[in-house]
Amino acid sequence: MALNLHSLYKVVSNADEFYLLKMTPCAPDALSEEEGGASSDTESNDSQKMMLRISGAAAYGRQGNYLGELDEQELELLRLITNRQISGMVAVRTADGSVIDCQIKQSHCETECTLREDIPVFTVRLHLRCIPVDGSAVGGINTGSRTFTERARRDLTETLTARLEALVNRSRQSLGSSVLGLQDKLRQRAPDWYEKHADDWEELYRRASVRVEVDCTVIGGGIIQ
Repeated sequence: MALNLHSLYKVVSNADEFYLLKMTPCAPDALSEEEGGASSDTESNDSQKMMLRISGAAAYGRQGNYLGELDEQELELLRLITNRQISGMVAVRTADGSVIDCQIKQSHCETECTLREDIPVFTVRLHLRCIPVDGSAVGGINTGSRTFTERARRDLTETLTARLEALVNRSRQSLGSSVLGLQDKLRQRAPDWYEKHADDWEELYRRASVRVEVDCTVIGGGIIQ
């Protein structure tokens, strides 16, 4: 949601679940140093210029109660699900330990919702087009070959599916439905049902079925060997 008091007032008044982005101060070069085990965001020279970065999000329930936090990787998944990200990088670790970095060129997500025996059933379909931009040879396969591209597509699909399914489980168990936008989808598609069951929404959502489908297309080229 937008970070302003008007948006916050609306969701609280409507008894909606919501999440807010977490802002953290850091040094401008901290992002590039993190992987090398550099000092944390709070450890900086007083004279050094600081900047703000989005480092995660906090989820809240319909009564404004705190539910839990999402890390940066989970937040990037949410951006894909809500169609707010059409670029970025995805790091894929293969079964043999190799790493393939893929750049997202296009993404689109669609969510379907139905009712089955009065229980919500959701299907989240994520479509991605990516380019492998860096990676080591997988099992002796040349990184410029079509076989490598197909392997990257399969590993990317499996990786994102597993990450999304893990986020879905966290959403049902503790974070609430708003992180995936499912509450709004169901209220739009079945307003009468939602109004009737609003008081029991949290319990019904824990029992809901959420299916994840990921369709990846990996475009060849752009590989650094």
